[in-house]
Amino acid sequence: MSLISRVTAAVLVSITAAIVVSWTTAHGQPRNPLIGTWSLVSTMITMPDGTTKPDPQVGTTPKGYMIYGDANRMCAQFNNPARPPWKSTTMPSYEELRSTIDFMGAYCGRYEVRVADGYVLHSVEIDRIPNFNGQVRRRNFRLEGPDRLVLTAVPPPEGMAALTITWQRVKE
Repeated sequence: MSLISRVTAAVLVSITAAIVVSWTTAHGQPRNPLIGTWSLVSTMITMPDGTTKPDPQVGTTPKGYMIYGDANRMCAQFNNPARPPWKSTTMPSYEELRSTIDFMGAYCGRYEVRVADGYVLHSVEIDRIPNFNGQVRRRNFRLEGPDRLVLTAVPPPEGMAALTITWQRVKE
């Protein structure tokens, strides 16, 4: 092998190594593809009989964001934009207050992503419903291209065969 061939081979090996290192963490795990801000596209329920429908909590045109930070913290907030506005922001009625529980969700906490195994664990530290604090939620995930994230609740909530939540990566 000529000197030029050896230098070329060495450069290619160095470039390849740099690419591999840039795509892995210090622990040799694949880099976290979830880091970023995601906008809610849909939340679909599959019923035990196989029928599907939008989750009534957020409706057919949900609004929401989920943020995965690089410090292993995440937050999600989502709601049904069809929820009517309150007549008074300082004195809401019981029904208006109830709409916060019925048509809105929000939680934050630590997360651990297992890229190779295709799931993420959300360790809830703050939830709109205090009973859920301390809960660990497993979400299987798949990426459809670099900008579409599909999460599936494992196990699905009671009464459902599946809960599938689709997010779109937010770009400036």
